[in-house]
Amino acid sequence: MKVNSNAQFGLTRQELHDIRWLISDDAVIWLDRCRSDLQQGVDTLKMLQRLRQQISVGRSRLVVEQSELRNRARHKFHRHDQMFFTAKGLQQATSENLATYKSNRFKSAIEVADLCCGIGGDLIAFSESYPTTAVDRDSVSCLFAMANCQVCARETGPLSVQVKQADIADVRFAENCSIHIDPDRRPADIRTVDPEHCEPRLDQVTSIIARHPHVALKLAPAAKLNFAAPVHLQREWIGDPRESKQQVCWFGDLIDGTHARVATVVGDSGEVLSQYGGYCPVQNQIPLDADISSEIEVNSYIYDVHSTLIASGLFDQFARQFGLKRVSPAIAYLIGSKISHGLAARFRIMDSCAADRKRIESMLRSFDIGDLEFKCRGIDLATQHRYAKLKLLGTQRRTLFITRRHSSSIAILAEREVE
Repeated sequence: MKVNSNAQFGLTRQELHDIRWLISDDAVIWLDRCRSDLQQGVDTLKMLQRLRQQISVGRSRLVVEQSELRNRARHKFHRHDQMFFTAKGLQQATSENLATYKSNRFKSAIEVADLCCGIGGDLIAFSESYPTTAVDRDSVSCLFAMANCQVCARETGPLSVQVKQADIADVRFAENCSIHIDPDRRPADIRTVDPEHCEPRLDQVTSIIARHPHVALKLAPAAKLNFAAPVHLQREWIGDPRESKQQVCWFGDLIDGTHARVATVVGDSGEVLSQYGGYCPVQNQIPLDADISSEIEVNSYIYDVHSTLIASGLFDQFARQFGLKRVSPAIAYLIGSKISHGLAARFRIMDSCAADRKRIESMLRSFDIGDLEFKCRGIDLATQHRYAKLKLLGTQRRTLFITRRHSSSIAILAEREVE
């Protein structure tokens, strides 16, 4: 494993020296102390005051900041308490399970280049299976990415990986190298989902795609993509069971199957929990103002579909395939008969009424409801907060949908069904 660092990119010599100290064995004792303090609820200011009595102000700040970032990273990485993060790097890093899934798509790769690698979320997964070169122009990200690969190597064994600090425009790889690109979505500390405003720009990305046939381009789920020239690609929206996390554009041998668009939910180990593919481009979907809503009947079913299905533009194709209809034209809840699909959580409808507080409370009393799971779409936050204060005196737990029904609001009481 090797890291090449040629510039400081705005860091003073002392700041860079302190960061190198942070990732060394010398900082372990201080990081462990901070982790213990955080677990005990010690105030951040108090932790800083203690540290400053024994190490420098700059190093004290780095240790406390790193300890807080590690705590925030626990939902993304199982080795979080040994890894190194920047606030921006953690926010944009691919979680462990999604990185494993993506790495498995590179099964035909001879070698991999991870461009704009950040702190190494995807890089770790690639380097466990393939000879990998990572590139980022930020010196701290490069140091942290390599340190994180070394953390992984202590558990898995030696990795074939090197990290280069450089601009991706200045780096060349063999034509058959498989490329992963993760453009910076906060190049000026302002978040964007538009690939044209990311760094590197879309024209730089397309020039890489023109040179290398096998590319994966990571984007925000809401990103829209318009290539200047026709390009054969597959777009996939990937998420965990809770939400859509990222969009990936696959090219060349990295395309899996024949669907142009795919919605995928991934489990904790990177396994596919559920998936749906289709061909329907966004412009050919049913208009949102079309009359495609269905009557709400007791013992029929309402479905809360996964956000990957919505983001992918496959929502209406999915509805047509399974004979479902929208609750209301612009609302992404579906109603119909009983189906089973991992991207559509199923709820049996028990009753419904106008979204009036007194009527809702009366309906809840009649079903002995004492605990509610709320699901709201098409309703403003102030209204959602009011309904969260409903009087619940019963013993049963159910789900209450508050949503729009054409020009008015409706409350739907339902029971979640699990396969």
